[in-house]
Amino acid sequence: MAEEQPIPTTGPMITVEIAVVLAEDAADPDLAVAVAHVSPALVVSDGSRVDGDASGELLVLGFARIPLDAFAPAVAWMVMTRGGEVVAQRSGPECLGDPVEALRRYAKSTTAPLVKGQVVLTGALGPAAPVSEGDLVMAHISGLGTVSAMLQASTK
Repeated sequence: MAEEQPIPTTGPMITVEIAVVLAEDAADPDLAVAVAHVSPALVVSDGSRVDGDASGELLVLGFARIPLDAFAPAVAWMVMTRGGEVVAQRSGPECLGDPVEALRRYAKSTTAPLVKGQVVLTGALGPAAPVSEGDLVMAHISGLGTVSAMLQASTK
């Protein structure tokens, strides 16, 4: 979904994550070489989990496309606001690991191949925040950029 388009609310929670986008098919140990860029992302979820996978998710990618080697997660800060009020914030040492390590963990946990153009999320950078119709959620990750979404009721 485009960052500026309203997205339907499928669930009550939203998280901030780093999205790793692959430039080519990837296999360990050359995962870092396969990364096209990293971007800030918001994930809207209904909050349920099945076998570790969240269900009912929508993903919003920010416009920033930062080369992996230009992003320093260990010194990054994340702040998420809902309606202008801070609802989550964390420093890199509190929540961020190496995005390539998160990619490796994902690659080891799935039997599906990692393919060009695939978006892999590195995990929530802070606590999930409840959302409802009409909420404007913005998240900023220092060194990476900003992503935002206006939530609207589902049309299901």
